[in-house]
Amino acid sequence: MSMKKKTEKEDNKELNENNKDLKESIEKLKENVDDLKENTEELERKRATDAKQTNQLKWVIGIIFAIIIIIVLVTWVNGESKKFDYGGMHFQEELFGEKIPIYTTQITGYNTKGLPINFKLILRNNPKKLDVPVIENITFKQSGSVYVSINESSGFGTCTNASISLLSLGQFFGNLGVKANGGVNPLTEAVRKNQTFVDCSSHPLSTVLLLTNGNETKIERSKLNPDCYILTFKNCETMQVVERFEVAVLVQSTGGSIK
Repeated sequence: MSMKKKTEKEDNKELNENNKDLKESIEKLKENVDDLKENTEELERKRATDAKQTNQLKWVIGIIFAIIIIIVLVTWVNGESKKFDYGGMHFQEELFGEKIPIYTTQITGYNTKGLPINFKLILRNNPKKLDVPVIENITFKQSGSVYVSINESSGFGTCTNASISLLSLGQFFGNLGVKANGGVNPLTEAVRKNQTFVDCSSHPLSTVLLLTNGNETKIERSKLNPDCYILTFKNCETMQVVERFEVAVLVQSTGGSIK
């Protein structure tokens, strides 16, 4: 009987210990579950943060690409807007330095002697806006030179762009392979300055250009000599009349008509 009681006691003690171990195991399991829950929540928060950052990065990349595309488009549109055709020539508006607009076109072909030409025509004035009347059929004599004569009594030398316009003419004829000579008129000024006298009747075997002032900027042919062209300027519009002449020569040389 005493042995039986002892066994029951031991069994109860063992049972209590097992219950205690089970309780501790359950507590540890609860702790593990709580840790797992916390880790899961932390992982979810991290995923949410990563997803948010990924979306933000996509937005940033998208905005950068959009800005690049806009810049490219604006640059292209701006460049294309500065291109135009006139008289069969393709012009491009550019900047000389930072502020001076110029208009350029590449000229290729053959001159009146059949020799190839290839040069860049540079204008200070938009050829489409040069409202300067000009005659048709401007030609150069094959047998003689070209003379550019300045009317010294016209005040040409007092114009700001006088030297630049003469330089432009000289370069233009040089690019065409045409020899250009200088001269002055009237005769009294030529004698006084000891320079070559040139007017529409002095060199019948040559092509003559007379630069003089007047009430209207225009280009006309002399009634006395069909190979003499009078470039008249008002208000010192020397560059306008010279560049109009240059454009007219190029357009008419290809059979075009200038308006």
